[in-house]
Order: sequence, then structure tokens, then C-alpha cells
Amino acid sequence: MEPHRTWIADNCSANRFPLVLRNFPPMVESDKHILTKDIGGATMAGEMTIEILDDFANGWNEHDLDKLMSHMTQDCVFELSAGPEAWGARFEGYDDVREGYKRVLDMFPDGQWAEPSHFIAGDRGVTQWTFRATGADGAQVEVNGCDLFHFVGDKIRVKNSFRKIRS
Repeated sequence: MEPHRTWIADNCSANRFPLVLRNFPPMVESDKHILTKDIGGATMAGEMTIEILDDFANGWNEHDLDKLMSHMTQDCVFELSAGPEAWGARFEGYDDVREGYKRVLDMFPDGQWAEPSHFIAGDRGVTQWTFRATGADGAQVEVNGCDLFHFVGDKIRVKNSFRKIRS
């Protein structure tokens, strides 16, 4: 990965990085349980790193469900950018998240999340990417997007996906 595309904000203050730490959208009351749910006394060794996020991104491009799930906590949450609710579609728990990931990969068998760029700030992180695939109708899809993460140790607890919609 190119060094200028990677930025880690360890122990940074809001004064040093105001755009990153102050401009996250506010959490709505109905979503607060996602980040505060007890993880059942489990402890996680280590911290999230750029290398781990790179491996997670590679799992998407390799369409490797086992690799993707190896980076998730048992009580993980995946929120798709599309779905019937304001948050899109939500998958909760290891098996449900695995099924959600499988749906995405099956929908776009040639899907690639190109040029991932990551940053980590404590137990939060972001990956930006450009998604390229062939849609079910044969049309080419290319959109920019990002994932907002909440980490527990070196595992992903919440993956909340967003993407642009072309019109």
C-alpha cells in the first residue's frame, strides 16, 4: 500500500484532527445498543492495525468468507448501505453476519473493493474504497464507498457500510 494512502491516528485529540473526530454523524438512540452491548466477558488480545484491515479488505476481494469472519467478534454487527430501514439492512451475530456477507458476495460474483485506504483512531476506524462489479442486468457498477468500524481489540465488532448512488 502506498504510504500516503494510510493514516493512523493513535491517541489523537479533537484539536489536532477536528475533521476526523468531530464530524462523525451523531448516533441515534436506537443504535446505541450496538456499541455498548456486553461481549460476554470475552477478552481480545492486541489492537486493530492497518495490516489487519488490509487482510480484511483482501478477504472481500478474494470472496473468502472464512477470512472475513476470522476478523469479526462473535457478537458482530453488519449494516448494509441499502435496505428497508434508515440504517439499511442489519445483520447481528456471527452466523447472521456471515450470511449477510455471503449475500453481498453472491450478488456480485466479480465484485472488487479497489484501492482500500484505512485509518484507525482508538477503537474506531474507516476504510474507503471504490466498488467495481457487474450487476445482475450486465451493467458495470462503479461507486465510491466506505465502512465505519468499531473494534474490540484486534477484531471488528461493527461494520457499517456506506456507498454513493449514481444517477
